[in-house]
Amino acid sequence: MPNQRTLKLNQKAINGVCFGIKAKEIDDFSPAIEQSLYTIAKQCYVEGGASVFYARAIWEGLNKKTDFEFQDNCLQTYGSYKTSPEGSSISTKSSKPFVFELFPNPSSRQDNITLLSSENGKLMIVDVLGRKVKEIAVKVGITTFQINEAKGVYNLLFVAANGNQTKSKIVVYE
Repeated sequence: MPNQRTLKLNQKAINGVCFGIKAKEIDDFSPAIEQSLYTIAKQCYVEGGASVFYARAIWEGLNKKTDFEFQDNCLQTYGSYKTSPEGSSISTKSSKPFVFELFPNPSSRQDNITLLSSENGKLMIVDVLGRKVKEIAVKVGITTFQINEAKGVYNLLFVAANGNQTKSKIVVYE
């Protein structure tokens, strides 16, 4: 069972980083913040909670690489690891490079959605009928936006500046 104090400290640290970035419009992190993110990111999600995934996403976006040490910690301790708070447990490593991650997912229409990206490009949000409902310019780092559409599942297409494409989905609820 997760330690409630650890969960609260992790969430406070992640919130401080995210709010600090938006409030001060920072693009770079101090070594102390990077170390704090790394310390949270290397925790197993079982003990560290959802903040672990956010710290990993930010740290990996900054360093433009995936650190499998994060996953190995849980793999060694519990025999499995997860790649996102909502994902199912898996036990194999992916060699796919980090491109983008967004949270929260699922998200309400009122939520500010945070997108972390390791590449410049554009994100297209497409409904189930194939209609583009939103297009967002994305720069390396953090982009925040809202989806003010009807509840449902939306397809995401990220087109990097070099033309590479990455697909994902987001669930929007009322």
